[in-house]
Amino acid sequence: YSYPSRYTVQPDYSSSARVIIDCENQRPGWILTSGTFTMREITLTRCKRTARDNGTADGPHGGCFQVKSASSTFDRVNMSQCHAHGDGGGVWMTSNSGFFSNITIERSTASQRGGGLFVSGGYAKIDGSSDLGRGCQADQGGNAIYAGDSAPADGATVEVLMEATVPDGPPGTECYPDRGTVLRKDGSTTVDNLCEGSGGGASGNGGSSSNGNECFDGEALVVTADGSSKSMRQLSLDDRIQVISASGSLSFATVIVLPHHHRGNVQTARFIEILTNSTRTIRLTPDHLIVARPCPARVATRAEGTGRTTQGRSPLTSMLRTASSVVPGETCVDTVDGVEEVVRVRWV
Repeated sequence: YSYPSRYTVQPDYSSSARVIIDCENQRPGWILTSGTFTMREITLTRCKRTARDNGTADGPHGGCFQVKSASSTFDRVNMSQCHAHGDGGGVWMTSNSGFFSNITIERSTASQRGGGLFVSGGYAKIDGSSDLGRGCQADQGGNAIYAGDSAPADGATVEVLMEATVPDGPPGTECYPDRGTVLRKDGSTTVDNLCEGSGGGASGNGGSSSNGNECFDGEALVVTADGSSKSMRQLSLDDRIQVISASGSLSFATVIVLPHHHRGNVQTARFIEILTNSTRTIRLTPDHLIVARPCPARVATRAEGTGRTTQGRSPLTSMLRTASSVVPGETCVDTVDGVEEVVRVRWV
């Protein structure tokens, strides 16, 4: 089924009947297109998207749900024994937001990626007592969750709240970040990266870490005490560089340790590049902190003839935020010249 606008599917609460859709391994589940879609208290089982779906616009992806709508909410939805010849045995979603509350995806399979959930270029949040991925399998990575795709623009973010369950497993099994991140959250706080590097129940070539691997790109510039600029890779012990305090004031501090200058502590990482409206860029790992704030309607009066805000602070309070939480058009960052709006965020 395709729904072009806002739509809700739920049981008839005037009766005690349960809604169970059994595809009997003969047909796929739902295709959700543009608009807003909500599904509540429904069970799908044995839905199968096969190789003959290769000729469709988006291919043989999403055994139970192929999601292309702007925003989708799944509340107390159960999916079991579904299969996709491509990606996403349970759910395949791309370039949109998905909210999963108290859901179950179990014993589902994908011939490619994401046995339970495949997310590309979008955002998914999994909360409540959700149980995602139990008994799921994928031939090419991410038995439970696959986040991202093969192009930097397709990076995805999946947030799993503490109450939800995702299977743990050895590297290369349950969780796969391909230019995407899967974060364990306690409220708004990131407590773990479920797809860190290639270990701890994770696999892949992307992702970030909240366990000490927060870094700037080596070419990022800092201001030294004599007013000149120096790249991070050129820093030496005892250099004095400009820093910002918790109150927002600027000062200089002495470099006392350079952990990644040690040959044994060199790591490969993917970076998020943040571009502001004045064409400033900064590259940092997803869990690195940056001084930012929500953008008000007008962060400041624009300097005539420039794309840069005038000197000064927004009425909204600055805070430390992770790079992965920065949203173009909604987040403003503090710079040495004032407050600037983020216009683009991408993986590099």
